[in-house]
Amino acid sequence: MMDNPDQTVWVAEVSGEIAGVGAVAGDSIVLNYVAPEHRFQGVSKALLAALEDSFRNAGFSLGKLVSTRTALRFYLASGWSELGTGGGGIRMEKVL
Repeated sequence: MMDNPDQTVWVAEVSGEIAGVGAVAGDSIVLNYVAPEHRFQGVSKALLAALEDSFRNAGFSLGKLVSTRTALRFYLASGWSELGTGGGGIRMEKVL
């Protein structure tokens, strides 16, 4: 993943410790993971905001991702829309 020139990876740190990792490829979020010990501390929201900003900065007006059932509520609360199942999870998009 780190060697893929078509992907950009972000690392979120809290007190010098890796708290989360996110990645985009084109107009899609392909990774958004926060370590369990850093959940519910705003890391997920900050990481998602950075990923969405990267879409805007690249000129995309629509972002895409595939969510797990566990993360579905988080994305819905963040303005993402559910499109149905596919790609191993729940397809979602957000107008940026």
